[in-house]
Amino acid sequence: MQEKNKFETYMEDEIDLYEIYLKLKKHFKFIVGFVVIVTFLAGIISFFLSPVYKSEIALRRSGSISFEEIKAMVNYLNNLLKDKEYEEISKELKLSLENVKKIKEIKLKVDRRNKSKNVFSLEVYTYDRTLIPQVINSVLSYIKENPYTQMVTNQRLREIDTRIKNIEGNIEKLKKLRTILYNKFENKRELYLGFNPVEIEEKIIDLQARIERLKLEKEFVRKVLVPLNDPIIPDKPYKPKRVLIIAVTFISSLFMAVFLALFMEWLSEARKYHNIS
Repeated sequence: MQEKNKFETYMEDEIDLYEIYLKLKKHFKFIVGFVVIVTFLAGIISFFLSPVYKSEIALRRSGSISFEEIKAMVNYLNNLLKDKEYEEISKELKLSLENVKKIKEIKLKVDRRNKSKNVFSLEVYTYDRTLIPQVINSVLSYIKENPYTQMVTNQRLREIDTRIKNIEGNIEKLKKLRTILYNKFENKRELYLGFNPVEIEEKIIDLQARIERLKLEKEFVRKVLVPLNDPIIPDKPYKPKRVLIIAVTFISSLFMAVFLALFMEWLSEARKYHNIS
């Protein structure tokens, strides 16, 4: 008895699936036509979409301003683009109005594993690939010449100059001490100092090396942002991804066509039932 019930349940499931198959077969032409038309239209539309070119450049910040401050400046430019404030962007980036309208998006990208955020990427999306180097240079100049950036950078440079001046003062003191000791050695052969005079010379050399490092740091701070690579001008557009658009449209339209076919069949049966009632 139980085996018979199982067989009947199995047959009911098969009948349900078979009924669905018959309903879809009935509307086969509609499903195929719907999928073909929608996919064809998506393909045509994708060819009319403006190509967008993407390029990025790796940057290292000097430490005078934080990554969050740089990101805020870039977001300001991006918000102007979204609001189509082209005249304001043209003024900030010192680009022509015509070229500004060819910029789609500007943003920063940082690796999540890089907690210090000293190295990050500047991404530029434009409708004209030849414009990419000019846009990147304009954005870097905008960040470097920003009044806040100049203020923080100058403050940092003054701090370094103060440190260099203090070290130079210590070097002069050590040189005077060295001269005094040399004079005493010339006048008296035996002289107890309690330390090795050679240590003075080593200390002077160490302080001079520290000054050179600080001078290099000054040059690094002045740059604000240091490019780690040259921007690459892409040959192919980043968007639209026509193959992906057509594939997604095909699958989506197929599901939609099946749903509509089943809905139309249900509506037809509902009308028949309503008429009989």
